[in-house]
Amino acid sequence: MKRYLVFGYDGYYPAGAKQDIAGEADTIEEVRAISIGRDGMPSRRYDRYDVLDMQERRWLDESEWAAAK
Repeated sequence: MKRYLVFGYDGYYPAGAKQDIAGEADTIEEVRAISIGRDGMPSRRYDRYDVLDMQERRWLDESEWAAAK
């Protein structure tokens, strides 16, 4: 299993949807590529993303992965 699990969901979910896994990643850069795209443009696959760090066992704040370079 990879370190980060990336969950995606659309804004119309009343409480999000943690069962909708969008991908797995070993690095923050890979998380960013899943959610934002390798070209730096927002992904159109989902409206929102949540990232679970399996090593630290915590949800990452969007500021921790969205701004990664």
